[in-house]
Amino acid sequence: MRALLLLVLASAAAAEVDAPLGRFARPGVPVLLRSDRPVVVDLDGWTFRVEGTAPVFPPTVPCIVRVDGDEALRLSGATDPLTGVIGDIPPGLSGAVPIGPAALAGGSWRALDLFDRILATVPVRGDEPWFREVAQWVLAGGSFAAEDARRLFPDGTGLGAAADRLEDLPPPRIPAPGNVRPDVYALVQETARRSPPLRAARWIVLGAALACALQILLSMRGRMRAATLALGLLAVALLGAGTGLLRTRADYTPLARGRIEVSWSSGGVERLRTYLVYREAGPGAAAPHMPDALPVLFGSNRTPWWRGPGEEVSVGEGMIRIFLVEEVRKAPEPPPLPSGEPPDGFWVRERPLRGGIRAGSTPVSPPDAGPDGSLILAVRTLVQD
Repeated sequence: MRALLLLVLASAAAAEVDAPLGRFARPGVPVLLRSDRPVVVDLDGWTFRVEGTAPVFPPTVPCIVRVDGDEALRLSGATDPLTGVIGDIPPGLSGAVPIGPAALAGGSWRALDLFDRILATVPVRGDEPWFREVAQWVLAGGSFAAEDARRLFPDGTGLGAAADRLEDLPPPRIPAPGNVRPDVYALVQETARRSPPLRAARWIVLGAALACALQILLSMRGRMRAATLALGLLAVALLGAGTGLLRTRADYTPLARGRIEVSWSSGGVERLRTYLVYREAGPGAAAPHMPDALPVLFGSNRTPWWRGPGEEVSVGEGMIRIFLVEEVRKAPEPPPLPSGEPPDGFWVRERPLRGGIRAGSTPVSPPDAGPDGSLILAVRTLVQD
């Protein structure tokens, strides 16, 4: 048994980790890593579990990926335009990265934001497993070039662009969000620190007082013996204390929540970018985390505060935690927008590179915002072609 255990541990330690989309990385864009067996990787102090193909989020670029303390691969920052090529790379095409279709199936369309455009030099039927991720990425604003691209996206590709030649491709329309965003943190407003709720406690104290008074009155009238009175008062005290403790714990919420939404909408498709904000409002605050959410940092050299997906994140006194999630969905009816513009710093980072723009901002009051009623400025940007 011991020999078998050592063999399993040795096999896990020998697990290889590679990047199927290449070893380039861009801030705010997940990187796909692949391992032949479950392994925990470390990216400059941030840990991620990788089994098969999984997206990870480098806190800084460039970044070193380590397994069991040993360097597994080094992610380099991509500064020049990148073209991901499915099939043979055409002669003379610079900045080309080969993409194996198997790397795309079951991956993350957000990882394709690494590329400025994707070129398919092989016939594409449209029902291949890998094409689903590419189609999601195109609808989210990515540029896809293939000989039969117009057949694959007859509606004009939603937010994306299809062309027969690379020269026909416009520049990327939707900017990458980045994962170091002090401008997003600047939008988060103060929230009053909350004391434990008192409404339920008042009713519990009142009920316990009435029960004790009733027992004392019965004892004074000779209808309750002294021993019974003592037991009754003890029972009321224990019951009231227990109920008060449980009720107070149930009502007490130490975490204030908010969100910022940025929406790009065109061709009946919406790419929704949501910043989930958590701020400490009392002792014991902890923020949940979604496996596909990007931790948004205030500074590039901050101490890691997230230890992997599925784990709660501590939110100490005065702290703010922000995560980013993105989704592609059918565009809803554009809501009416109030007058006003989002703050300049935020707007520069989120402004589309082309297309019509309508923007608005409005303060929101989440249920957990506290008595002051304002935790965060919700920004919603609508872009229409």
